[in-house]
Amino acid sequence: MANKQYITQAPGWNVISTYFTQTDIQHMLQVSQGAIDLSNCSSVLQNAEVIYQKVSTQQMPPGNPWPAAWINNFFAWMNSNPTCP
Repeated sequence: MANKQYITQAPGWNVISTYFTQTDIQHMLQVSQGAIDLSNCSSVLQNAEVIYQKVSTQQMPPGNPWPAAWINNFFAWMNSNPTCP
């Protein structure tokens, strides 16, 4: 089995968490029936692949897509073997 390689220069949760507005958090709680809480690091980490797919295709957040730098930072974070505070 090959060793998994992680990105080492990635922002922390303290940066990533600022990308989610209160509106984003409330909207996602509503549409996911509480399954995805964007204010909770563990929830975001568990759903990172789905979140990345949505932000990278500008499907999320509705009406206010993330800039490329944020998308790249999120990708780096989710692939850095992050831990939550």
